[in-house]
Amino acid sequence: MSLLDSVFPSEPTKKMIMNAPVESLFDKTASKLVGKPINRVEGSLKVSGQAPYTAEIHLDNQAYGVLVSATIAKGRVKQIDSSSLKGIPNIIKVVTDPEHFLRNAQQGGATKSPKQGVSEIFYHGQPIAVVIAETFDGGDRRRKSTQSDL
Repeated sequence: MSLLDSVFPSEPTKKMIMNAPVESLFDKTASKLVGKPINRVEGSLKVSGQAPYTAEIHLDNQAYGVLVSATIAKGRVKQIDSSSLKGIPNIIKVVTDPEHFLRNAQQGGATKSPKQGVSEIFYHGQPIAVVIAETFDGGDRRRKSTQSDL
């Protein structure tokens, strides 16, 4: 008898038989679209580079939010010092809430995003604050690009 035979006997005590469909978690999700074909009306526009994306749409009085993520995998947040942003134009506010902060969007059959305090860090990249600004990159939106900028 080989070592492999002693670990994996040729006759398992319980045989796996695929004589019926296996129940899947996808069958139990709240979405009725999982596994169903969907017509992508914007598909040809996307692959040809002609589809408009939300980042290209600029509205009057539009604000942008960027998540600030934890740079460590485990620890505690003592404070968030946003004083270094005071000199940067177009910054509206840094939003922090040590008691309640939304985690990742819903997953599976959940109907709401869970809330998690940001005083404790559980994983690298965990959202701990949001910076709200008038522009995405901190620049002046009214400035027009010139040929020398390209």
